[in-house]
Amino acid sequence: MAESLGEVLQRLTNSPVPTFESEAVAEEHRAQRTRLRRLSKDERLIGEAAMAGIALMVPSYHRPHTEAACHRCRDVKWLSVNPTQPGYVNDLIPCPDCQGEEITNKRLAASGLGEGIALRTLESFRPNEHPKVRVAYDAARALLQPGAKPWLVLSGLTGCGKTHLCRGIGMALLGSRWSVRYMKMPDLIDLMRTTQAEDSQVSLDELVNGLVAVQCLILDDLGVERHTPWSVAELERLLDRRHEARGMTVISTNLSQAEIGRLSGRLLSRMLDREVCVFADMKGAPDYRRLPRVV
Repeated sequence: MAESLGEVLQRLTNSPVPTFESEAVAEEHRAQRTRLRRLSKDERLIGEAAMAGIALMVPSYHRPHTEAACHRCRDVKWLSVNPTQPGYVNDLIPCPDCQGEEITNKRLAASGLGEGIALRTLESFRPNEHPKVRVAYDAARALLQPGAKPWLVLSGLTGCGKTHLCRGIGMALLGSRWSVRYMKMPDLIDLMRTTQAEDSQVSLDELVNGLVAVQCLILDDLGVERHTPWSVAELERLLDRRHEARGMTVISTNLSQAEIGRLSGRLLSRMLDREVCVFADMKGAPDYRRLPRVV
């Protein structure tokens, strides 16, 4: 009876280590055995390697035609624990093989991404068949590539997947050891207002300077907060400085371009700067939460 691929892997990984003519050959053999052991724990990766017709290469999630630098997480930087169903991330932990777990957890705590709803990644996002959601998803992935425009605006109605994409971008950058700050717009405006209190421990300038300095600032839900001329002016000041510095900035909003223009023509001008910003219009996309997940 022919051996299955899993049986072949089991036999190869448990076979005695032979004597080699050089240390270099022995090291390559050990590396191959390590790859085989890891592959044998994941039938999906085994199948991908077999279909690729190569020496059981572990493909990178982001660049599937190249071998992953980390075989355990396939360069995603995060591992899923207790998934509720295949392909859907419920809880995440930093990959212990390629990240310093303590440092990464501190970054996660400081980022704001660990608060509220369960953690989301771009890998767990499943674009539906609506073309505008696919364009937004591709724009989110492109933002992470070298040389990309540093700003991304996601515009669409509630439920189309904007928050998931925002959080996914942040998680990917945390995995690359970036400093990230994720904030809901109402929370940012409230925090700005609290700096005006006499007993505030942080001044408004200190708050703005900190948000300008972060490598990636993610502002979710522009338009749901209650604006005043003062809050609009302070938001313009913050985003003007990030625009001038070309700091990576992600903004989600349920406002159309015309509505953003009525809120702040200056802000709309920054968002429509084609040298700096990609504006992804998701208007018309169905409610992402109600779509069946495709595995």
